[in-house]
Amino acid sequence: MNFFSSNRNGNHEGERLGSIPGAFPTPEALSTSGHNDPELQPIHDEATSPASSPVKYLHLLLQIPLYILYYLASVILIILTLMKPILNFNKIYDRRHREHYDHGAEMTSLLEELSCASYTPEVSEPNSSQYSFGSLYNSDMGAIPFPYIQNSYLELLDNCSTQYKFGLIYLHDPIVTNKMSYVNNILCSERFVNCIKTYQMLLWFGDVTNSEGLQVANSLKVRKFPCIVILAKKTSETAEVIFSFNGPIEDYNPKKLEAVLVKKYPSLLQMIEERQNIDRDRHTRDQQDERFRESLRRDQERERQRAETILREQQEQEMETQKKQWLLWRKSRLHSEPSIPESEDVSRIAIRLANNERIIRNFNYSLPIEEIYAYVELVQTGMIDSDEQYQYGTSPPEGYEHHYRFRLTIPVPRRELDLDTLIRDEHGICPSGNIIVEPLEEDS
Repeated sequence: MNFFSSNRNGNHEGERLGSIPGAFPTPEALSTSGHNDPELQPIHDEATSPASSPVKYLHLLLQIPLYILYYLASVILIILTLMKPILNFNKIYDRRHREHYDHGAEMTSLLEELSCASYTPEVSEPNSSQYSFGSLYNSDMGAIPFPYIQNSYLELLDNCSTQYKFGLIYLHDPIVTNKMSYVNNILCSERFVNCIKTYQMLLWFGDVTNSEGLQVANSLKVRKFPCIVILAKKTSETAEVIFSFNGPIEDYNPKKLEAVLVKKYPSLLQMIEERQNIDRDRHTRDQQDERFRESLRRDQERERQRAETILREQQEQEMETQKKQWLLWRKSRLHSEPSIPESEDVSRIAIRLANNERIIRNFNYSLPIEEIYAYVELVQTGMIDSDEQYQYGTSPPEGYEHHYRFRLTIPVPRRELDLDTLIRDEHGICPSGNIIVEPLEEDS
Protein backbone atom coordinates (compact mmCIF):
# COMPACT_ATOMS: atom_id res chain seq x y z
CA MET A 1 0.00 0.00 0.00
CA ASN A 2 2.71 2.41 0.94
CA PHE A 3 4.60 1.65 -2.19
CA PHE A 4 1.65 2.32 -4.44
CA SER A 5 0.74 5.41 -2.48
CA SER A 6 4.18 6.80 -2.75
CA ASN A 7 4.29 5.89 -6.39
CA ARG A 8 1.03 7.63 -7.08
CA ASN A 9 2.19 10.67 -5.24
CA GLY A 10 5.40 10.58 -7.19
CA ASN A 11 3.46 10.47 -10.43
CA HIS A 12 1.47 13.54 -9.45
CA GLU A 13 4.66 15.40 -8.62
CA GLY A 14 6.14 14.30 -11.91
CA GLU A 15 3.13 15.58 -13.81
CA ARG A 16 3.44 18.85 -12.03
CA LEU A 17 7.13 19.11 -12.66
CA GLY A 18 6.92 17.97 -16.26
CA SER A 19 3.99 20.12 -17.31
CA ILE A 20 4.37 22.92 -19.87
CA PRO A 21 5.05 26.28 -18.26
CA GLY A 22 2.02 28.52 -18.42
CA ALA A 23 -0.38 25.62 -19.26
CA PHE A 24 -3.77 25.44 -17.69
CA PRO A 25 -4.02 22.89 -14.86
CA THR A 26 -5.74 19.63 -15.59
CA PRO A 27 -9.05 18.78 -14.01
CA GLU A 28 -7.39 16.08 -11.88
CA ALA A 29 -4.92 18.59 -10.53
CA LEU A 30 -7.70 20.95 -9.71
CA SER A 31 -9.66 18.21 -7.98
CA THR A 32 -6.72 16.98 -5.93
CA SER A 33 -5.14 20.24 -5.03
CA GLY A 34 -8.30 22.21 -4.47
CA HIS A 35 -9.08 25.74 -5.31
CA ASN A 36 -7.01 27.21 -2.49
CA ASP A 37 -3.65 26.87 -4.23
CA PRO A 38 -2.61 30.42 -5.10
CA GLU A 39 -0.50 29.29 -8.02
CA LEU A 40 -3.55 27.74 -9.69
CA GLN A 41 -5.77 30.76 -9.17
CA PRO A 42 -6.73 32.49 -12.45
CA ILE A 43 -4.74 35.66 -13.20
CA HIS A 44 -6.87 38.78 -13.86
CA ASP A 45 -5.45 41.30 -16.50
CA GLU A 46 -5.58 44.88 -15.35
CA ALA A 47 -6.45 46.03 -18.91
CA THR A 48 -9.57 43.90 -18.90
CA SER A 49 -10.72 45.21 -15.68
CA PRO A 50 -13.73 47.54 -15.66
CA ALA A 51 -11.61 50.42 -14.41
CA SER A 52 -9.29 50.36 -17.46
CA SER A 53 -12.03 50.40 -20.21
CA PRO A 54 -12.37 54.27 -20.53
CA VAL A 55 -8.62 54.64 -20.98
CA LYS A 56 -8.68 52.07 -23.78
CA TYR A 57 -11.50 53.89 -25.62
CA LEU A 58 -9.74 57.23 -25.23
CA HIS A 59 -6.62 55.77 -26.83
CA LEU A 60 -8.68 54.50 -29.76
CA LEU A 61 -10.37 57.88 -30.28
CA LEU A 62 -6.98 59.64 -30.38
CA GLN A 63 -5.49 57.11 -32.78
CA ILE A 64 -8.29 57.36 -35.42
CA PRO A 65 -7.55 60.95 -36.70
CA LEU A 66 -3.83 60.23 -36.58
CA TYR A 67 -4.33 57.18 -38.79
CA ILE A 68 -6.52 59.24 -41.19
CA LEU A 69 -3.90 62.01 -41.47
CA TYR A 70 -1.16 59.45 -42.01
CA TYR A 71 -2.96 57.66 -44.84
CA LEU A 72 -4.08 60.97 -46.42
CA ALA A 73 -0.50 62.25 -46.45
CA SER A 74 0.66 58.93 -47.91
CA VAL A 75 -1.92 59.15 -50.72
CA ILE A 76 -0.94 62.76 -51.56
CA LEU A 77 2.74 61.83 -51.60
CA ILE A 78 2.06 58.90 -53.94
CA ILE A 79 0.00 61.10 -56.30
CA LEU A 80 2.75 63.74 -56.43
CA THR A 81 5.34 61.06 -57.07
CA LEU A 82 3.30 59.68 -59.97
CA MET A 83 2.57 63.13 -61.43
CA LYS A 84 6.20 64.32 -61.38
CA PRO A 85 7.30 62.41 -64.53
CA ILE A 86 4.19 63.56 -66.36
CA LEU A 87 4.83 67.19 -65.43
CA ASN A 88 8.48 66.91 -66.42
CA PHE A 89 7.51 65.43 -69.80
CA ASN A 90 4.98 68.19 -70.31
CA LYS A 91 7.64 70.83 -69.59
CA ILE A 92 10.05 69.20 -72.04
CA TYR A 93 7.36 69.01 -74.72
CA ASP A 94 6.33 72.61 -74.20
CA ARG A 95 9.97 73.74 -74.39
CA ARG A 96 10.54 71.86 -77.64
CA HIS A 97 7.27 73.14 -78.97
CA ARG A 98 8.20 76.74 -78.21
CA GLU A 99 11.60 76.50 -79.85
CA HIS A 100 11.95 77.73 -83.39
CA TYR A 101 11.27 74.80 -85.68
CA ASP A 102 12.82 74.96 -89.13
CA HIS A 103 10.66 72.75 -91.36
CA GLY A 104 12.96 73.04 -94.35
CA ALA A 105 16.08 72.11 -92.40
CA GLU A 106 14.37 69.14 -90.75
CA MET A 107 13.08 67.91 -94.11
CA THR A 108 16.50 68.23 -95.74
CA SER A 109 18.15 66.42 -92.84
CA LEU A 110 15.64 63.55 -93.02
CA LEU A 111 16.04 63.20 -96.80
CA GLU A 112 19.81 63.09 -96.46
CA GLU A 113 19.55 60.50 -93.71
CA LEU A 114 17.27 58.28 -95.79
CA SER A 115 19.49 58.73 -98.85
CA CYS A 116 22.55 57.56 -96.90
CA ALA A 117 20.74 54.57 -95.41
CA SER A 118 19.00 53.54 -98.63
CA TYR A 119 20.33 50.93 -101.02
CA THR A 120 19.15 49.37 -104.28
CA PRO A 121 17.50 46.04 -103.36
CA GLU A 122 17.08 43.08 -105.62
CA VAL A 123 14.15 43.15 -108.02
CA SER A 124 11.33 40.94 -106.75
CA GLU A 125 9.02 41.33 -109.73
CA PRO A 126 9.82 40.75 -113.40
CA ASN A 127 9.91 43.71 -115.77
CA SER A 128 10.35 46.14 -112.87
CA SER A 129 13.25 48.05 -111.43
CA GLN A 130 14.26 49.51 -108.10
CA TYR A 131 15.97 52.80 -107.34
CA SER A 132 17.86 54.24 -104.43
CA PHE A 133 16.14 56.87 -102.31
CA GLY A 134 18.69 59.55 -103.19
CA SER A 135 18.24 59.07 -106.95
CA LEU A 136 14.49 59.66 -106.58
CA TYR A 137 13.96 62.21 -103.83
CA ASN A 138 17.17 64.20 -103.98
CA SER A 139 16.44 67.92 -104.01
CA ASP A 140 18.92 68.63 -106.81
CA MET A 141 19.01 65.66 -109.17
CA GLY A 142 16.10 63.47 -108.03
CA ALA A 143 13.67 61.90 -110.49
CA ILE A 144 10.75 63.24 -108.43
CA PRO A 145 10.45 67.02 -108.94
CA PHE A 146 11.38 68.76 -105.73
CA PRO A 147 8.32 71.08 -105.68
CA TYR A 148 6.26 67.95 -104.97
CA ILE A 149 8.08 67.55 -101.61
CA GLN A 150 6.46 69.81 -99.01
CA ASN A 151 8.37 71.38 -96.14
CA SER A 152 5.65 71.01 -93.51
CA TYR A 153 2.48 69.06 -92.88
CA LEU A 154 0.35 72.22 -92.93
CA GLU A 155 1.83 73.15 -96.30
CA LEU A 156 0.91 69.68 -97.57
CA LEU A 157 -2.70 70.03 -96.40
CA ASP A 158 -3.00 73.52 -97.83
CA ASN A 159 -1.62 72.56 -101.26
CA CYS A 160 -3.70 69.37 -101.39
CA SER A 161 -6.77 71.48 -100.70
CA THR A 162 -6.00 74.24 -103.20
CA GLN A 163 -4.50 72.08 -105.96
CA TYR A 164 -6.82 69.06 -105.56
CA LYS A 165 -3.99 66.53 -105.46
CA PHE A 166 -3.19 63.43 -103.48
CA GLY A 167 -0.96 63.88 -100.45
CA LEU A 168 1.57 61.16 -99.60
CA ILE A 169 2.79 61.00 -96.00
CA TYR A 170 5.65 58.77 -94.92
CA LEU A 171 6.29 58.57 -91.16
CA HIS A 172 9.78 57.31 -90.38
CA ASP A 173 10.92 55.86 -87.05
CA PRO A 174 14.72 55.52 -86.75
CA ILE A 175 14.38 53.27 -83.70
CA VAL A 176 12.54 50.27 -85.16
CA THR A 177 14.49 47.40 -86.70
CA ASN A 178 12.76 47.47 -90.10
CA LYS A 179 13.06 51.24 -90.47
CA MET A 180 14.33 51.12 -94.08
CA SER A 181 12.09 48.32 -95.36
CA TYR A 182 9.35 50.69 -96.56
CA VAL A 183 11.90 53.07 -98.08
CA ASN A 184 13.74 50.43 -100.10
CA ASN A 185 10.84 48.18 -101.08
CA ILE A 186 7.92 50.60 -101.47
CA LEU A 187 9.04 54.21 -101.87
CA CYS A 188 11.87 53.23 -104.21
CA SER A 189 9.89 50.76 -106.34
CA GLU A 190 9.17 51.63 -109.95
CA ARG A 191 5.47 50.93 -109.54
CA PHE A 192 5.15 53.31 -106.61
CA VAL A 193 7.19 56.02 -108.36
CA ASN A 194 4.94 55.73 -111.43
CA CYS A 195 1.91 56.33 -109.20
CA ILE A 196 3.54 59.47 -107.80
CA LYS A 197 4.32 60.80 -111.27
CA THR A 198 0.97 59.80 -112.80
CA TYR A 199 -1.15 61.48 -110.13
CA GLN A 200 1.41 64.21 -109.32
CA MET A 201 1.27 63.45 -105.63
CA LEU A 202 2.49 65.93 -103.04
CA LEU A 203 4.97 64.31 -100.67
CA TRP A 204 5.83 64.87 -97.04
CA PHE A 205 8.31 62.88 -94.98
CA GLY A 206 8.20 63.04 -91.19
CA ASP A 207 10.31 61.72 -88.34
CA VAL A 208 8.18 60.61 -85.37
CA THR A 209 11.01 61.47 -82.98
CA ASN A 210 10.40 65.15 -83.82
CA SER A 211 7.46 67.12 -82.50
CA GLU A 212 5.82 67.67 -85.89
CA GLY A 213 6.08 64.02 -86.92
CA LEU A 214 4.69 62.93 -83.56
CA GLN A 215 1.79 65.36 -83.82
CA VAL A 216 0.97 64.13 -87.34
CA ALA A 217 1.07 60.51 -86.15
CA ASN A 218 -1.29 61.35 -83.29
CA SER A 219 -3.67 63.25 -85.55
CA LEU A 220 -3.75 60.33 -88.02
CA LYS A 221 -3.99 57.83 -85.11
CA VAL A 222 -0.96 55.87 -86.30
CA ARG A 223 0.56 53.51 -83.74
CA LYS A 224 2.92 51.38 -85.86
CA PHE A 225 5.93 52.62 -87.77
CA PRO A 226 7.06 52.99 -90.51
CA CYS A 227 3.77 54.08 -92.04
CA ILE A 228 2.52 55.29 -95.43
CA VAL A 229 -0.68 57.38 -95.61
CA ILE A 230 -2.45 58.80 -98.66
CA LEU A 231 -4.68 61.87 -98.17
CA ALA A 232 -7.27 63.29 -100.55
CA LYS A 233 -9.59 66.28 -100.43
CA LYS A 234 -13.05 65.27 -99.24
CA THR A 235 -14.95 68.54 -99.06
CA SER A 236 -14.09 72.19 -99.36
CA GLU A 237 -12.91 72.20 -95.75
CA THR A 238 -11.67 68.68 -94.89
CA ALA A 239 -9.36 65.96 -96.17
CA GLU A 240 -9.66 62.21 -95.62
CA VAL A 241 -7.31 59.24 -95.41
CA ILE A 242 -7.97 56.98 -98.40
CA PHE A 243 -5.06 54.58 -97.91
CA SER A 244 -2.88 53.61 -94.96
CA PHE A 245 -0.29 50.89 -94.59
CA ASN A 246 1.86 50.18 -91.52
CA GLY A 247 1.97 46.42 -91.22
CA PRO A 248 4.57 43.86 -92.28
CA ILE A 249 6.17 44.60 -95.61
CA GLU A 250 4.97 41.23 -96.91
CA ASP A 251 1.34 42.41 -96.62
CA TYR A 252 1.86 45.38 -98.94
CA ASN A 253 -0.16 45.08 -102.14
CA PRO A 254 0.53 47.74 -104.78
CA LYS A 255 -2.66 46.76 -106.64
CA LYS A 256 -4.73 47.83 -103.65
CA LEU A 257 -3.08 51.26 -103.65
CA GLU A 258 -3.60 51.65 -107.38
CA ALA A 259 -7.26 50.63 -107.07
CA VAL A 260 -7.82 53.24 -104.36
CA LEU A 261 -6.18 55.98 -106.45
CA VAL A 262 -8.16 55.02 -109.57
CA LYS A 263 -11.40 55.08 -107.58
CA LYS A 264 -10.74 58.44 -105.90
CA TYR A 265 -9.18 60.31 -108.83
CA PRO A 266 -12.48 60.96 -110.74
CA SER A 267 -13.91 62.70 -107.68
CA LEU A 268 -10.84 64.96 -107.58
CA LEU A 269 -11.30 65.73 -111.27
CA GLN A 270 -14.95 66.54 -110.60
CA MET A 271 -13.99 68.89 -107.76
CA ILE A 272 -11.39 70.49 -110.04
CA GLU A 273 -14.06 71.02 -112.70
CA GLU A 274 -16.46 72.45 -110.12
CA ARG A 275 -13.74 74.76 -108.85
CA GLN A 276 -12.93 75.87 -112.39
CA ASN A 277 -16.62 76.56 -113.01
CA ILE A 278 -16.81 78.54 -109.79
CA ASP A 279 -13.68 80.48 -110.70
CA ARG A 280 -15.00 81.08 -114.22
CA ASP A 281 -18.34 82.30 -112.87
CA ARG A 282 -16.55 84.48 -110.35
CA HIS A 283 -14.30 85.86 -113.08
CA THR A 284 -17.35 86.59 -115.22
CA ARG A 285 -19.07 88.32 -112.32
CA ASP A 286 -15.92 90.27 -111.58
CA GLN A 287 -15.72 91.39 -115.20
CA GLN A 288 -19.38 92.40 -115.15
CA ASP A 289 -18.91 94.23 -111.87
CA GLU A 290 -15.82 95.95 -113.26
CA ARG A 291 -17.69 97.03 -116.39
CA PHE A 292 -20.56 98.25 -114.25
CA ARG A 293 -18.18 100.16 -111.98
CA GLU A 294 -16.41 101.62 -115.01
CA SER A 295 -19.73 102.69 -116.52
CA LEU A 296 -20.75 104.13 -113.17
CA ARG A 297 -17.45 106.02 -112.95
CA ARG A 298 -17.98 107.43 -116.46
CA ASP A 299 -21.52 108.48 -115.60
CA GLN A 300 -20.35 110.05 -112.37
CA GLU A 301 -17.53 111.82 -114.21
CA ARG A 302 -19.94 113.16 -116.83
CA GLU A 303 -22.31 114.24 -114.09
CA ARG A 304 -19.46 115.93 -112.25
CA GLN A 305 -18.28 117.70 -115.40
CA ARG A 306 -21.84 118.76 -116.20
CA ALA A 307 -22.27 120.09 -112.65
CA GLU A 308 -18.95 121.90 -112.88
CA THR A 309 -19.92 123.35 -116.25
CA ILE A 310 -23.24 124.57 -114.89
CA LEU A 311 -21.53 126.01 -111.83
CA ARG A 312 -18.86 127.64 -113.93
CA GLU A 313 -21.46 129.09 -116.27
CA GLN A 314 -23.41 130.40 -113.32
CA GLN A 315 -20.27 131.92 -111.84
CA GLU A 316 -19.31 133.43 -115.20
CA GLN A 317 -22.81 134.75 -115.68
CA GLU A 318 -22.74 136.21 -112.20
CA MET A 319 -19.32 137.69 -112.88
CA GLU A 320 -20.51 139.15 -116.15
CA THR A 321 -23.51 140.63 -114.39
CA GLN A 322 -21.31 142.13 -111.70
CA LYS A 323 -18.85 143.33 -114.34
CA LYS A 324 -21.64 144.94 -116.31
CA GLN A 325 -22.95 146.65 -113.19
CA TRP A 326 -19.44 147.85 -112.38
CA LEU A 327 -18.97 149.20 -115.93
CA LEU A 328 -22.30 151.02 -115.67
CA TRP A 329 -21.18 152.43 -112.33
CA ARG A 330 -17.80 153.39 -113.84
CA LYS A 331 -19.53 154.96 -116.81
CA SER A 332 -21.54 157.09 -114.44
CA ARG A 333 -18.27 158.21 -112.84
CA LEU A 334 -16.47 158.84 -116.15
CA HIS A 335 -15.57 162.47 -116.80
CA SER A 336 -16.86 164.08 -119.96
CA GLU A 337 -14.43 164.94 -122.72
CA PRO A 338 -13.16 168.51 -122.35
CA SER A 339 -12.71 170.77 -125.36
CA ILE A 340 -9.37 172.38 -126.00
CA PRO A 341 -10.68 175.97 -126.46
CA GLU A 342 -12.43 175.83 -123.06
CA SER A 343 -9.46 174.57 -121.07
CA GLU A 344 -5.77 174.31 -121.57
CA ASP A 345 -5.45 171.46 -118.99
CA VAL A 346 -6.12 168.92 -121.68
CA SER A 347 -4.12 166.04 -123.03
CA ARG A 348 -4.97 164.90 -126.52
CA ILE A 349 -4.36 161.15 -126.84
CA ALA A 350 -4.62 158.85 -129.85
CA ILE A 351 -5.55 155.29 -128.79
CA ARG A 352 -5.05 152.26 -131.05
CA LEU A 353 -7.35 149.44 -129.93
CA ALA A 354 -6.61 145.75 -130.15
CA ASN A 355 -8.65 145.51 -133.37
CA ASN A 356 -6.45 148.25 -134.92
CA GLU A 357 -9.25 150.82 -134.60
CA ARG A 358 -7.87 154.28 -133.80
CA ILE A 359 -9.64 156.67 -131.43
CA ILE A 360 -8.64 160.20 -130.51
CA ARG A 361 -9.97 161.71 -127.29
CA ASN A 362 -9.18 164.55 -124.95
CA PHE A 363 -8.57 163.90 -121.21
CA ASN A 364 -8.13 166.29 -118.34
CA TYR A 365 -4.48 165.78 -117.40
CA SER A 366 -5.24 166.18 -113.68
CA LEU A 367 -6.99 162.78 -113.77
CA PRO A 368 -5.18 159.48 -113.18
CA ILE A 369 -4.32 157.21 -116.11
CA GLU A 370 -7.01 154.84 -114.78
CA GLU A 371 -9.49 157.20 -116.44
CA ILE A 372 -8.02 156.22 -119.83
CA TYR A 373 -8.20 152.55 -118.84
CA ALA A 374 -11.90 152.89 -117.93
CA TYR A 375 -12.66 154.70 -121.19
CA VAL A 376 -10.91 151.99 -123.27
CA GLU A 377 -12.79 149.27 -121.33
CA LEU A 378 -16.14 150.97 -121.99
CA VAL A 379 -15.32 151.39 -125.68
CA GLN A 380 -14.23 147.77 -126.15
CA THR A 381 -17.30 146.38 -124.37
CA GLY A 382 -19.67 148.71 -126.22
CA MET A 383 -20.93 150.28 -123.03
CA ILE A 384 -19.78 153.78 -123.93
CA ASP A 385 -22.72 154.28 -126.30
CA SER A 386 -25.23 152.24 -124.29
CA ASP A 387 -28.37 153.85 -122.88
CA GLU A 388 -28.33 151.67 -119.73
CA GLN A 389 -27.87 153.42 -116.46
CA TYR A 390 -26.57 152.26 -113.08
CA GLN A 391 -29.52 151.83 -110.73
CA TYR A 392 -27.81 151.32 -107.36
CA GLY A 393 -26.71 154.79 -106.31
CA THR A 394 -23.17 156.02 -106.28
CA SER A 395 -21.46 153.00 -104.63
CA PRO A 396 -19.88 150.26 -106.76
CA PRO A 397 -21.30 146.70 -106.64
CA GLU A 398 -20.37 144.90 -103.41
CA GLY A 399 -18.07 141.92 -103.52
CA TYR A 400 -16.66 142.68 -106.93
CA GLU A 401 -13.13 143.78 -107.76
CA HIS A 402 -12.51 144.74 -111.35
CA HIS A 403 -9.30 143.86 -113.20
CA TYR A 404 -8.43 145.31 -116.57
CA ARG A 405 -7.54 142.52 -118.99
CA PHE A 406 -5.26 144.70 -121.09
CA ARG A 407 -2.39 147.06 -120.68
CA LEU A 408 -1.78 150.54 -122.11
CA THR A 409 1.70 151.15 -123.43
CA ILE A 410 3.62 153.97 -125.05
CA PRO A 411 5.36 152.80 -128.23
CA VAL A 412 8.51 154.96 -128.15
CA PRO A 413 10.16 154.27 -125.83
CA ARG A 414 7.91 151.37 -125.02
CA ARG A 415 6.70 151.26 -121.45
CA GLU A 416 3.51 150.36 -119.63
CA LEU A 417 1.36 153.06 -118.12
CA ASP A 418 0.60 152.85 -114.42
CA LEU A 419 -3.03 153.22 -113.40
CA ASP A 420 -2.33 155.39 -110.35
CA THR A 421 -0.05 157.86 -112.16
CA LEU A 422 -1.57 161.22 -113.14
CA ILE A 423 -1.78 162.00 -116.82
CA ARG A 424 0.23 165.19 -116.48
CA ASP A 425 3.07 163.28 -114.85
CA GLU A 426 3.45 160.98 -117.85
CA HIS A 427 5.42 162.95 -120.44
CA GLY A 428 4.73 160.46 -123.16
CA ILE A 429 1.05 161.40 -123.31
CA CYS A 430 1.00 164.95 -122.03
CA PRO A 431 0.20 167.26 -123.67
CA SER A 432 -0.38 164.67 -126.36
CA GLY A 433 0.71 161.20 -127.28
CA ASN A 434 -0.07 157.79 -128.68
CA ILE A 435 -1.25 154.77 -126.68
CA ILE A 436 -1.46 151.15 -127.78
CA VAL A 437 -3.90 148.69 -126.19
CA GLU A 438 -2.23 145.30 -125.63
CA PRO A 439 -4.27 142.34 -124.38
CA LEU A 440 -2.76 140.37 -121.51
CA GLU A 441 -1.20 137.05 -122.47
CA GLU A 442 -3.84 134.98 -120.67
CA ASP A 443 -6.49 136.65 -122.78
CA SER A 444 -4.56 136.73 -126.07
